[in-house]
Amino acid sequence: MKQIIFGVVCGAIIILSVINCLRFHQMQSYNTEFQTALSNACDQVSTAMTNGEIHDNTELKTYFKTCMSNNISDHSDDPKFSLSYKFIDADADLGLFSVYVKETYSDVNKQERSISDGRTIIIEEELPPQSHTVRYEIPTDISEQYKRPSLYHEYQIEESQPLSVPDAPSFDSLTFSHWRDSQNNKVYTESELKALSSDRDYTFVAVFQ
Repeated sequence: MKQIIFGVVCGAIIILSVINCLRFHQMQSYNTEFQTALSNACDQVSTAMTNGEIHDNTELKTYFKTCMSNNISDHSDDPKFSLSYKFIDADADLGLFSVYVKETYSDVNKQERSISDGRTIIIEEELPPQSHTVRYEIPTDISEQYKRPSLYHEYQIEESQPLSVPDAPSFDSLTFSHWRDSQNNKVYTESELKALSSDRDYTFVAVFQ
């Protein structure tokens, strides 16, 4: 009799151990799938927002739900399975999205279990590179005398890029000497100007001999 009772107890322990192992494995499997699906859905939403494919907040929420569902395996055989969403913030115009997702499912004992986690996406708008205006001018008295525009050349140069330098201006009976920075009166040869980087707006005035 004792042997029978011992055998029953051992059998029960083994069965409980197997069930616990199955439950643990299921929890690990569901959690891995959930986290992967959540990350993939957020990546898809981030890409769509960056590419301008989402136009309003309702479309943003719907798109995320669709992505999340598509990244989760079919659990139609589980009557307790569901995905619920709490959108903390969803603004397609500002590139901001924050969501909390909860997955409910049945474990091996048909008991209700759940997994939950949240993500926040902030799309930073890529600003165009800053540029600076570089002007090359002819002195007013010379431009009026020769009836030429005082603005000789103008360039838009991106930040930190080398300056563009025009060919030296030419006037009868005048010999071009160098360019003078109107801000600090420093003088530059053509080669010296080409060695400068665009870090501000410049106006250079031609100097003649």
